[in-house]
Amino acid sequence: MKTKVIGTLMGMLLLAVGIVSAEEPVVQEEQPQMMQRMMREMMQSRRQQMMGQRDALVDELHASTQRLNDLVAAMDVSEGDAKTDAIAAVVSELVAQNDSMLELVEAQPQMMQQMHMMQMMEMMQEMMGQMTADDDADGGGEDHQH
Repeated sequence: MKTKVIGTLMGMLLLAVGIVSAEEPVVQEEQPQMMQRMMREMMQSRRQQMMGQRDALVDELHASTQRLNDLVAAMDVSEGDAKTDAIAAVVSELVAQNDSMLELVEAQPQMMQQMHMMQMMEMMQEMMGQMTADDDADGGGEDHQH
């Protein structure tokens, strides 16, 4: 019974994260350890992807700060019409950076949803581990009816 519950929960989770579609039948795994391994691998892959995105964002923020610093330095040494052009370049860079920050803020709900999904997957993995331990203690995961 617990193995069936685990299979059903796993199927719902796979459907929720988009690994399978509603048209594809979800095959119940006979060994909960395989499901745990698969879930661990999915979570590890997603974590690595999120960390890569974070690192790319940090790199872009450093690069944009450096671009702005370079423009301000050029503005500081400019005179006359060149100074006006340098000021315009600084303002344009500030607007572009502001637009980028707005995009990040607007994307935050999606990132939060992904983080919530990761937490749900971790909780499912923990529950599956507890159910597997309970099944093993009950005699190998067989359904017991009295």
